[in-house]
Amino acid sequence: MNLEFIQIAMAEGNAEKVASTSQEEGKSHESGGLVIDPMIVGSQILDLLILLFILKAILYKPLMKLLAEREQTIKQGVEDAESAKILLKESEANREHMLKTARAEGQTMLESARRSGEQVRTEILTKAQDEAQHIITSGQQSVDAEKSKAIQEVKAHAVEIVLKAAEKILKEKLNTAADEKLIKDSIESYAK
Repeated sequence: MNLEFIQIAMAEGNAEKVASTSQEEGKSHESGGLVIDPMIVGSQILDLLILLFILKAILYKPLMKLLAEREQTIKQGVEDAESAKILLKESEANREHMLKTARAEGQTMLESARRSGEQVRTEILTKAQDEAQHIITSGQQSVDAEKSKAIQEVKAHAVEIVLKAAEKILKEKLNTAADEKLIKDSIESYAK
């Protein structure tokens, strides 16, 4: 501190003051008290004010601007994070809703396919039963027709046989025993 004071005093060209100040300091050191020199305090206050003015002009405004920008960036980041969190919750809820809807639609489609399959199965069974019934009916009619035809043929053949037998009987008209034998032979040949 003494060195600074000496330099300031020399710069002002006040050599006498330096010598007297040195003597006063020697006295104050001997007495053990604190000495406050108003000249030094004033110059230090002036230096401090000049430094504060320079710092404010050069450093304070850009620093405050930088801090404000940083604060805005942080606020924006927090807002973005909150909106992303909200969007995530909304998308999660939307996904759950879509899954429920898809499950319900799948269940409905499965049930519809099951009913449709049952309906098709029933229709196929009904159609097959109708077709089988038609085939049975058609076969029965065919059998009945063939039976009627066979009966008609047998009757026609029997009539022919009876006519031939009667013709033979009339041609041979030998006796009753021969007639009976001829009728028996005709009937036996008809039975075969």
